[in-house]
Amino acid sequence: MPRHNGHGRGEKPTFRSSAIITLLILCGLALLFLFTSGAATWVSDHILLPVGSFLGLTASPDPRDLLSAQEDGGEPTPDASERLILFPEQLHYYLQMGYYSDRTSADIQAKFIQSIGGAGYVYYDGEKYRVFAACYADQRSAEKVQEQIRADGYDSATYILQTDAVKIRYAYPEDYDTEWNLSNLVCELPGEVLAIILETDRQNLDPIQANAQLNELILKIDAQRTAIAEYPEFESIHEYLGACKTFLSTFEQSGGTLTKAEYSANLKHVQISISILYHDTVMDL
Repeated sequence: MPRHNGHGRGEKPTFRSSAIITLLILCGLALLFLFTSGAATWVSDHILLPVGSFLGLTASPDPRDLLSAQEDGGEPTPDASERLILFPEQLHYYLQMGYYSDRTSADIQAKFIQSIGGAGYVYYDGEKYRVFAACYADQRSAEKVQEQIRADGYDSATYILQTDAVKIRYAYPEDYDTEWNLSNLVCELPGEVLAIILETDRQNLDPIQANAQLNELILKIDAQRTAIAEYPEFESIHEYLGACKTFLSTFEQSGGTLTKAEYSANLKHVQISISILYHDTVMDL
């Protein structure tokens, strides 16, 4: 007679089923405990991630994230209520016509440089009084002008003023466009004045035509000053823009009484004033 295990064909193994159900319930309770306590983090960090890394299951860090962290110098990322604005490194190339140990000699040459259409700006670097004729945003432009005036019999050199990159963290959760406009305007303001100078010289514009372009630039400065007026982080930048407006407005008011050569020379002087003020402002942030 065939032997059997004590269960009929249609019967279920009640003991084994109950054990499985009990085990599932216990596993569920264990998972609930993990996810509602700090134990889940510990298990993830000390067991799951190491095992996953050994088996090749965890993703490698994105190189772009590592590069970004290196570029930021390990600084914490601003939260949702903060923004980080960057003023990049700037190099200004000044066409230097001479340098002196005393201010009187520098002033004498500065007046002569102004008489031939240059800025005649006297800059004291802590040791020497340097006389600048113009300022450019790149070395090639400065060298090109050097070649031109050398052909006219004037010696010159290039003096480079470097402004380091600076970051400002500030509470600004809403208007991202203002941030972009601020960085552009502050960094490019000397260049915008230079563009007006070049157009004035190349197209032989009269002071009235050039003043119209200056007025547009003054309006842009005013708009930006209004946008950042309530933010204490930008107090120095606000003052810088205010000084630039004063430079340009004062020049605009007197520009109508100048000849074209005088207008160009004086505007170059204003542009150098703005570029050096930019350097001093940003380096003090």
